[in-house]
Amino acid sequence: MEIEELRKSIDEIDKEIVKLIAKRFEVVKRIAEEKIAKNRRVSDEEREALVKMNWRRYAIEYGVPINVVEELIELLIKYSKSYQLSLMATPRKYKRNITFIGYGNMARVLARQLVQVGHD
Repeated sequence: MEIEELRKSIDEIDKEIVKLIAKRFEVVKRIAEEKIAKNRRVSDEEREALVKMNWRRYAIEYGVPINVVEELIELLIKYSKSYQLSLMATPRKYKRNITFIGYGNMARVLARQLVQVGHD
């Protein structure tokens, strides 16, 4: 096989790897949503240890150097946790009602000012 054909094969494999990473991050997002709902923290050392152990086992099974796999999973875990933290830090929009009680036009003035600064 010519080198250009081999490189095309590498390009296709790389594309599949990126697609799988995207799929993984969709699941990471869903996990973050569950953690938010259940008020759980991002880090789960026990789970991370299990994932790393699994990756080492896969490396042996498929003949991939363990140090390569260890670096890859470290990066994936690092960025997965970072992504989850960013999702957890995103302010949630809660709708609240405010009632102004008073005389004259003060309530209308305050309501207009709230609308001007982005409240609906």
